[in-house]
Amino acid sequence: MNKYTFLPSTLILTLVVALVTVLSPLNVAADTPSVKTVLYDFEDSDTSAWHAMGNGVLSIDTKNYYSGASSLKITGRKNFFNGPAIDTTDFFIANEVYSVSAYLYHEGLETLHFKATARLTDKNDEISYKFIGETDVSPGSWTSISGSFTVPENYEDCKESSIYLECGNETIDFYVDYYAIKGLTYSNIDDIPQITQSTQNTVSEVKKTTANEKTVQVLEKDNILMGFEDEKYNKLFSIKNAKKEIVNSYSYSGRFSLFVSNRTSSADALEMKADFLEKNKTYSYGTYLMYNSADAPEEINFYTVLQYKSDGKNLTEKISSDTVSKNTWSKISCTFKLPAKAENVLISIYSENSSEQLHKSYLTDFYIDNISLKTTTLSKSKKILIPIIIVAVCILVVLVFIKLMPVWKKKKSSQKELIELSLKDAMTKTLNRNAYQQFLSDISSDTKKVKLLHIAICDINFLKYINDNISHKAGDEAICKCASLLLENVAGDVFRTGGDEFICISFAPFDDKLKKAISDASCFEENSIFSVAVGFAEYNQEIDGDTPDIKLILERADQEMYKDKKLCKEQNPKLCRDNKENKN
Repeated sequence: MNKYTFLPSTLILTLVVALVTVLSPLNVAADTPSVKTVLYDFEDSDTSAWHAMGNGVLSIDTKNYYSGASSLKITGRKNFFNGPAIDTTDFFIANEVYSVSAYLYHEGLETLHFKATARLTDKNDEISYKFIGETDVSPGSWTSISGSFTVPENYEDCKESSIYLECGNETIDFYVDYYAIKGLTYSNIDDIPQITQSTQNTVSEVKKTTANEKTVQVLEKDNILMGFEDEKYNKLFSIKNAKKEIVNSYSYSGRFSLFVSNRTSSADALEMKADFLEKNKTYSYGTYLMYNSADAPEEINFYTVLQYKSDGKNLTEKISSDTVSKNTWSKISCTFKLPAKAENVLISIYSENSSEQLHKSYLTDFYIDNISLKTTTLSKSKKILIPIIIVAVCILVVLVFIKLMPVWKKKKSSQKELIELSLKDAMTKTLNRNAYQQFLSDISSDTKKVKLLHIAICDINFLKYINDNISHKAGDEAICKCASLLLENVAGDVFRTGGDEFICISFAPFDDKLKKAISDASCFEENSIFSVAVGFAEYNQEIDGDTPDIKLILERADQEMYKDKKLCKEQNPKLCRDNKENKN
């Protein structure tokens, strides 16, 4: 192994390790609090914890996998909700928040939408669903899906529960790998932590609630999903001069959403208290919104505002503006960063106060569901690793470029040679008929260049006589001799357009020089015959006018060549008599 193959291999290994370290969504430190966690990497054939939701067959697959050497595959689906499901009946705890993450893969022909959902069945066999997360998965690309949800307070009345994955395409086979469930308890809204800087994506602190003095452990606090399946988050929201309530008439996921109604002004904004967010961190914010008032326009613009107090000043920042269509759940999203001294933080949603809309539309009732807040700030270790990775990638690119440059040059040279060969006559080294046709196509419409052309059409005399009475080899030698003579005496292009016919084209006069060269090379000895008929032509203002046609100039050269050929035959009657069938 030479140094050039070893170095890229080492760099690639370094990059892989670094990227896994930076990007792994389940990277948990050794001192992580002891919470209930389960991870499935499907490295054995045991799928007893899993079942197919409805139709479908589960199996361990060793062809496609995200990590290790195998994954879980589902086949034989007949409905969109048919997917791998894991029994969580004995795993869930009431009021606990759980995060779910996995990697998905399919080999379909288009990007497909996937969802993760919790299914709960109570003692009366009534079924409820809790949305966890969703993602779009492109063909042939492992893609993560993640989210979190809160187990209901009355979970003790639940006789069974499971988490399942579904796909919008009802028949596609798909794969699951590196599936993790983690418990992240928030017993009530007061337990949402004041997030502090940490080098990990987990919290090592243990906090006691003032409500019931029970110990609560919090994980992945920088990934919060708020649904409205209970009133847990209700105290975070407020709206002046309007009404808010949790309803089950419409929802994006689950059964409930937050409904805002009876607004008296477009300034009546739905406000969410957000003092629990960590300062100096960048957050991605998203939520789903829908309106369906009968007298509302087909589209209304909603915008999101970040409000806070800093250094005694009240500050406002518009962080998103999104158009929402009537009767359709639409996602509004943005990113923002809180300053270090921000306090009294509010995230507010307004409808656009536009004179182009009816006054009533500003005050439309609307529904909101699935509010998510995720941190996008890099940890200190990631900030250090990213420049290293960038430098390593640059070095790798340079090394690959150096290694492949000779190959590219050789390939480019080979392509050039192939193009040249396709336009060259192999026997005479002149340009061939293909090149001639291409030349005519390129120059025909350029009258300025046509006016500058000097043309000669040449044809070998007595070639049939040479082939029949001397040898075909002598005939080929006569053709090659003619080609060499033309190439030496024409400062332009020489085309072989037929067996013994050549066309010379130049932007400089060459008729006198070529005539002399042909005359000097002519020979009529018994076993050494060589003679070339030639006709010259060029642009003539009186004949061709201001828009010359190159074909007419070529015809004049051809006529002159035949006159020269006839004269040569008349001067050499013996060669004509000795071969009556000579057509040259």
